[in-house]
Parts: sequence; C-alpha cells; structure tokens
Amino acid sequence: MDHFKRDRNDFMALLSFFILTGIALCVFNNSPPNEPRERDYVLEGSFLTFCIWIGMGVLFLTNLLTERLKLNASVSGIGASAFGLLIPLVLVTQNFDDHSRMKSSAARDYASNILESCQPNAILFTYGDNDTDPVWYAQEVEGIRRDVRVINLSLIAVDWYIENQRRKFNESPLVKMSIPQEKLRGSLRNQVFYYNPENPDGSGTDRSWSAAEFLKFIGEDHTIESGNGRKFETHMPTRNVYISIDREKAIAAGLASANDTNFVDKIPVSLNSTYITKDDIAVLDIINSNIYDRPIYFSVTCNGEKLMGLDDYTNLEGMALRVVPVRTKSDPSLYIYGAGKADLDRSYDVIMNKFRWGNFDKEQQFVDHSYAPSIQAMRMIMMRTAVSLQEMGDTARASRMANKYFEAFPNMNFQYDVRIMPFIQVLIESGDQESAKKQLRILATETVDMLNFYESLTKEDLEKGFSQDRSLSLSAVREIIDRAKMLQDGAFLKEMETLLNKYNAANPNAPN
Repeated sequence: MDHFKRDRNDFMALLSFFILTGIALCVFNNSPPNEPRERDYVLEGSFLTFCIWIGMGVLFLTNLLTERLKLNASVSGIGASAFGLLIPLVLVTQNFDDHSRMKSSAARDYASNILESCQPNAILFTYGDNDTDPVWYAQEVEGIRRDVRVINLSLIAVDWYIENQRRKFNESPLVKMSIPQEKLRGSLRNQVFYYNPENPDGSGTDRSWSAAEFLKFIGEDHTIESGNGRKFETHMPTRNVYISIDREKAIAAGLASANDTNFVDKIPVSLNSTYITKDDIAVLDIINSNIYDRPIYFSVTCNGEKLMGLDDYTNLEGMALRVVPVRTKSDPSLYIYGAGKADLDRSYDVIMNKFRWGNFDKEQQFVDHSYAPSIQAMRMIMMRTAVSLQEMGDTARASRMANKYFEAFPNMNFQYDVRIMPFIQVLIESGDQESAKKQLRILATETVDMLNFYESLTKEDLEKGFSQDRSLSLSAVREIIDRAKMLQDGAFLKEMETLLNKYNAANPNAPN
C-alpha cells in the first residue's frame, strides 16, 4: 500500500505488468491442468515483478524503523533485510525436501548406462532432448565415454549439425560421409522426391540400388521440374535401397561371426514411398560410410520409425541397438526393446558390472513421473535379458539378473504391480524360490493396499480415473495365486490365498 500511496501511476504500471505476466498469461494461453514437464518459467515475469515489491518493502521497513524507533540507518537496513529474507526462507524450508534431488543421480546414471552399453569409438543415434541432454552432460561434465560420437536424430536434419559430425570432437574421430557438405547447405535436399522415369506412376517395382549408389546419385545434381514449374536439384530414383555387406570385412569388424547362419550380404532399408528427407539421407550416409570402421548404435528409447526398417538387423547390447548384417526376427510385443537379437553376454556384463541406478537402490526418495521413460527402458532390457537367459537354460545368470532388477528398483522407491511378474517367473523357473516368495509377498501386500483404496472410492470416482488401475491390480491377484501354486509350497499358497481371498473371490477371472 505504501507504493500505492506514494505513486499511484507507478503502482498501477507495476500491477498491470504483474497481472499480464501472470494470471493473464494463464487465461490467454488457456493453460492445461497437466503439462509434460514443469512450465512455470512462462510466469517468470510475474515472479520478478513480485520481487520488486519485496525490495520496495525492505526499503519501507528500513525507513519505518529509522523514523519510528530512531534506529541507526544501517541497523534498520540490516533488520529490514533480515525480515525480508523470511519470505524466501519460508519457501526454502517448506519446499526444499520436496524438490531436492541431492540424493538422486538418475539422469546422470541413465546417460552413463546408455554410453557404457556402446563399444569403443561407437556412433550412437539418440532421439530428442530427454535422451540426448543427459548424455551430453555425462560426456562434457563428468567425462564419461567421450570416445562415443552422440548424434541427435532431432538435429541431424540441419546443415550445420551435419557439418559438425565431419569434425573430430572430444576423443571421437570425425564421422565419414560420402555426400559433400555443399550439397546439403541450407535448404538443399531438405526433401528429395521420388521420381523414376522407368516407373513414372510408381505402380511398378523399382530396381534395387545399393546405398552407395543411391547416395552418390542423390549427392549429384539431377534436376527435375514439377508440374507447377518448381525445380528440384535432384530426385530419389528408387524406393528399394539396401546396405551392401562384404562378409570378410564384416567378420573382421566384429559385426558377425563366421558361424552366423542368418548372415546377410544386403541389409534392406525402409524408405518413404514418395520422398526422403535430409535427416534420413544423413543417417543412411553415416551408417553406410562407417559400418566397418565403427560400431553404430541406436538408443533403445529412439522412435522405432527412425530405425528405417533396420529393426531385424540389430543386436541389443545393454541400452543400445547395434546395426549388424545378421537377420533376427524382432518381437513386436516388446516394441523397440524386442528389436533384432539380444547379445546376452554383453548385455549381462554391462548391466551387472557397469550400470548405475541413480541411488534408487540405496536411498529412499520420491520418484516422480518424469523418470518413467528411462526406468521403463532399463526395466525392459533387463527383462528381455533375464527371460532370454532363462529360455537358453542359463538359470544362474537369469536368476542373478532378476534379483539385480529388484535390487536396482526396490519397493521402497517403486510401487510393485503385475508388470514385475516376468522377473518373478524367472526366479521360480531358476529354482530361486525364496527370492520369488519374498517378491510375491511384497506384491501381494501392495496389491491389497491398492484394492482397498479403490474400494473406498465412489463408483463415479472409480470410473473417472481408477478403473484401469483397479483392473491391473485384480489381474495381479490372479497372477500371484498362479505363481504361488507353481512354487508347490502349501503353506505359502495358503498365506497368499488368505491375504488375497477377498479380491480373489470377487475376481471373475480367478483361478479355480
């Protein structure tokens, strides 16, 4: 009010700025109640304006103490400043424990796990900010695996970023490419359209071109003119492209072994039927030009479409998919995590000996939803490795992998649900009954707690936001009883049935 009394015009100007950069922005943008991430930085102007008033309030208190209590101006200033600091101090004391991540190294460790999955001198394609920013931090600040060349698929369509790959960076040598940089400047080849004079309407079958031939053609000027008079510097002469593989070079480079029965001398590439974009041109060029010299990987959290149909020609090594000339049918039920073949020896080694777990395994902490994609990635690759080891009869390593999952992502930080059942199944089939019982008890207790909560809701509230979660918990009841029967321990089965009896009887799909 002191500001209002002293200068109304100045007060109204500041108040208008406060409103326009705060609540008015919320109304104008029609902000949704939930955002993918915290976006209160949009309201930064209103926070800064409020800070001006805090500063003016300190000056007001200084004058008040000096005039009313006849204190020295310096003493008044110190006292008023200390009082003014109470406002941010309250925010710190009330919010620090909720927002502090001093015990969490999840982002750094997630990035480290991706990098440690790669073999020396690798090229690693990542996708978007959530993948790439932690990896860059790990390399640039922590010095982790600076030999790995990280290429962000969200930036590779830009000419300056492509040019950067042609230079040595950190401990990574330059990336070889066949198309000259001047052919990719600015808007050149942003979009190269399909045109085959031998198949003008596109209804026939194009001749197959090797990637080397295809890239050489696209890198040259073969001007065509569209129906509306627009000219294009080149065109895409075929939709059938493959990466040609020399068997001897592939074996020498460690891409395959001499005993691989599924070795192929041509890796087919899936292209858009009407055009190819600059980013796909660059990625194809990098793979084709470096495949014998450097291990080439895609992060397992990449968008599957970015693999250009190479899914069946990859090896899962930890959290990275290596491009290899060996065809293995992917498991579509696991999405990108089921791509190609799993290199079980390497995956087991890096997960057990090199992966770090963000302190989730050591400290109790709040794990918010933003961690979900990275945790899901680690869970899926551990599950695939454990299940695959079990299927090939390596029960010892399968059991250790399943137990490592529960050690890395313990119940104190992660709520158990039916999705942990594949790990419990591995423990049962590996003969580790005590570990299986331990995890089943935790899962059963958590399931009952959740179902009790759902039962406390009104029908309207349940259907509004929890019906799917309730169904997931009910399916866990059925799965727990099934696994308890597999253990062939009557006392344990009775324990589980007693605990779950209420909801097992209410479940229409309950086992007899």
